[in-house]
Amino acid sequence: RSLITQILPHIKSILQKIDKEMQEALLNLIDMFLQEYKQMVAHECSKRTRTELKSEFEDCFDSLEKCALGFLLENKDIDFILVGMRKPSYLHQVLSLED
Repeated sequence: RSLITQILPHIKSILQKIDKEMQEALLNLIDMFLQEYKQMVAHECSKRTRTELKSEFEDCFDSLEKCALGFLLENKDIDFILVGMRKPSYLHQVLSLED
C-alpha cells in the first residue's frame, strides 16, 4: 500500500522536476530494477513453495512446475488440468508432459 500511496507520488513529483533526458535515464534504471526484483521474488517464492511441498515432491528433482504437473497427471481422481500461460515456455513445458 505504501508503494502506491507514498513512494510513487514522490517519484512522480521528482521526475517532473528534472529534464526529459534525465527522466528517461532514471525510468530505465527503475524499470531494470523492477524486472530484477520481480525475478528475485519469483525465485524466492518458488524456493519457499518447494520447501513447503518437500515431502510431497521428495522424489522429484525437476522444476517445481514439472513436479506439480506430474503429480496432477498421476492422480486418477483428476480429469482435467487447467493451465494458466504466464509465459509461452511454460505452456511448451506443460505440453511436453502430455502422454
